[in-house]
Amino acid sequence: MICSRARALGSAAVMLALSACAVPAPPARQRTPVRWIMVEKSIGEVVPGGQNGQGQVDPRSAIVTLQPLYSEDVNWEVVVEPHDFYVEILEVTPRGQASPGETVNARVRVARGRESEMYRLTARASGSDVQIVGGREQIVRGSTPTSFRFTSLVPGRGGIAIGVEKVDPRDP
Repeated sequence: MICSRARALGSAAVMLALSACAVPAPPARQRTPVRWIMVEKSIGEVVPGGQNGQGQVDPRSAIVTLQPLYSEDVNWEVVVEPHDFYVEILEVTPRGQASPGETVNARVRVARGRESEMYRLTARASGSDVQIVGGREQIVRGSTPTSFRFTSLVPGRGGIAIGVEKVDPRDP
């Protein structure tokens, strides 16, 4: 009987000793903002349902708030693709200066375009007197040639600029 009481006291003493040796949880780390920024939010984001006290505010109305910006918010890694691609002009017809209203055809391709990738070519008029005939945007695979057509309504210099960007095949 004494032996069983000693065992019970011994196990209780061991449990008490183990709980005393347990490492306390570290205090919650306080994050210090490196900057505060002004952000426009809807009232519904700040006050649920737009209800504040006894008053009701339209939850879609906007309010300017101060939001903390922490160091981890501004520490990011920029990944730049070293592959350089650009628009290459293959042919422009008619050759020489076009007459006002005459349609010009520019045949282009993505220089150094990879066959496994898709690219969006976007044409932009150089002035208000230049009109793009047909589509302003085309998607091509690799360095497949494509054409853009445009015309100028007045005499003198006028044309189009064509930009290129790689398209993610998962985007519609």
